[in-house]
Amino acid sequence: MPKIILTILLAAIMLICGCSNNNPAGKKIGGGKIDIPIYTIEAPATGKIRGMISEQGERISKGQPLFAIADEETDRQEELITTKLAKAKADLKSMEEPSSSGTNPGNIAAAQQRYNLARQNAEKMNKLLAQGAIARRQAQAAQEELAAAQAALQAASQHNILLKPSSPEAINSQKQLISQLQTEQQMLRDKQLQNEAASPCTGIITEKTAENNFTAEAGQKIMTVTATDTCTITFSPDKALAAQLQPQQQVTINIKGFPPFPGFIQSVDKNAVTVFSDNKPEDIENGSYADIFITK
Repeated sequence: MPKIILTILLAAIMLICGCSNNNPAGKKIGGGKIDIPIYTIEAPATGKIRGMISEQGERISKGQPLFAIADEETDRQEELITTKLAKAKADLKSMEEPSSSGTNPGNIAAAQQRYNLARQNAEKMNKLLAQGAIARRQAQAAQEELAAAQAALQAASQHNILLKPSSPEAINSQKQLISQLQTEQQMLRDKQLQNEAASPCTGIITEKTAENNFTAEAGQKIMTVTATDTCTITFSPDKALAAQLQPQQQVTINIKGFPPFPGFIQSVDKNAVTVFSDNKPEDIENGSYADIFITK
């Protein structure tokens, strides 16, 4: 009987040890030097640079617009569609609520004041955009407000006042027109976005080779951005341990003199493991040595 009990205990110990070996949680899986990415920002199309408001040495956020390449024809079409859309919306309101439109002096005066302010603001924003002092989206918003104010002024000045709401068929047709114009507007704005460059990371502009109104060629280097919160570490793993690792596994990155920060395994094979983190403390420099642990 004692021999049987001893055999069972030994088997249990071996099983526990085996499970432990197959679960690397909390174990150091390797280490290597921090590699901080530097991104090259290229011109997305050929044309004049507009809206570049950032300078070398400036800190920027991920997704922040950096500049755009002017496309005057697309810009003109987008402005025209925006105006048509605003008028179509104002017409729909008049069709659904005819009593709210008309030649009431108070309505006209308020609409005129709104239009005058919107026109002044749009002119100002367009000039700033041409000078590269603002991003395109700011000028676009001012143009939308101008179009809406113009449509509202036209509606308030109408002499032909509907005495009753339009038919459901006419209202539905107007709604379809609005939907069509919205689709066209979005297509043009998507085309404008293709001509815009945005920061791929949170970082610092470390080089700038062009200014506003410079005519760039598609693919030409315009600036570089050095990441401040992202990094990779690549190292050669123990082959037995590498077999237990999987992409997306969470890890903890330890660097002497800094608090640990999280990351994950980006790729793994028998020769190399690459770890990625977008939580790197900014003060950690390129080339710093890091130990990598599987997160428990």
